[in-house]
Amino acid sequence: MFVPYDNYHMVVITYLDKKFFGNNQQILLEQLEIQGFNIPYSCRAGICGICKLALIAGRVRKLTEHLIYRDNIILCCSCIPESDINLIEF
Repeated sequence: MFVPYDNYHMVVITYLDKKFFGNNQQILLEQLEIQGFNIPYSCRAGICGICKLALIAGRVRKLTEHLIYRDNIILCCSCIPESDINLIEF
């Protein structure tokens, strides 16, 4: 799912020490899946909390208010990268 946002640009997403190009328009979970990563999830709506990842560096735009927890734990089903990001499993 693409979420229209001004100033489309490419970002570098690093997950488990693997880097790939992504964008600032598409849900993070979808971008990870396209690259072959199997991220556990259930709802794809930010409700179940299963798709938690730790954001080590960079910024994401959350699609609902409760999706970024303390200590930079994010729900990747409901966030979109705003900059280059570095993620690890939570």
